[in-house]
Amino acid sequence: FANWCKSSKYSGNVSITATQSGSAYVKAAPPVTLIVEVTSRQRQEIRFPAPGTGGLRLTPRGHRPLVLQGVSVTSGLPVQITSSDPDIVQVFRGSRIIPRKSGTVTLTFDSPGNAFFVPAETQTRSFTVVEPSRSVWKAFRRGDVRYTDIMNRFSDRLLARNPGLTQVEAEKIFDEDYSDSDGDGYSNLFERALGTDSLGPDRRQDLPLQPVYSDNRQRISFVRWKADPVTNSTYSNAGEVFEYHVEQSDDLETWESAGVQLEQVVDLGGGMERATYVTTEPLPSGQRKFMRLRITIP
Repeated sequence: FANWCKSSKYSGNVSITATQSGSAYVKAAPPVTLIVEVTSRQRQEIRFPAPGTGGLRLTPRGHRPLVLQGVSVTSGLPVQITSSDPDIVQVFRGSRIIPRKSGTVTLTFDSPGNAFFVPAETQTRSFTVVEPSRSVWKAFRRGDVRYTDIMNRFSDRLLARNPGLTQVEAEKIFDEDYSDSDGDGYSNLFERALGTDSLGPDRRQDLPLQPVYSDNRQRISFVRWKADPVTNSTYSNAGEVFEYHVEQSDDLETWESAGVQLEQVVDLGGGMERATYVTTEPLPSGQRKFMRLRITIP
């Protein structure tokens, strides 16, 4: 039968029945029938990273869709994810997740297959979302599969400019708030305060934007951690205090917050929101004005 399955040019179901006629001492066993699918399609397997690394590590709450690093299918087909509690972990476009609030869920992984591959065996994994903080952010970064390579490139560049530093000192600087780990022009503090990716490229909609409308007033729109309405502090949502300063300037030298007001706030979930600030007066014809976002911590 095994040889027939390997050499068969046909696909379909085969019924196999096993019997045992018994003897003078034992009764005959009831027949058992098994249906076997014979197909030319290949088998595929869903694979996972080691526990605590890649996508299956403790993940801080936020609004940004995340790729579950290290989860793959041997066929190269996309994996499909289902969450046992979308309020905690929301699935985004079938293969990414949004950690919306702290808690533990069961993620189910499937790959239905296609004309060349049979469906993969369904797999489940436990996934935990935790409250954000600076220490959680650092631990999450260090579990990222990109962390070591990016840190080594950062350290090599830093040591080339500053030969007096040691490798240990350079690696420590990599995680400092003032450093730009991924070289995209934004400091680690800035990226943490906006919930962006400090180890790689960011989606355009996650970075500060300048919407343009016909009223000739300038705007800046950005994602931030929500502040408590009583204390006006971000600590309850971000696990630390961020201060967001929106300022305007006529000459890129003198900046002030006067003449700028909050126009709109949109809740994004995960303790984050999108805030849009606008100048109070329209820009006179032929005049230039600039806006910026500055982030500090107490």
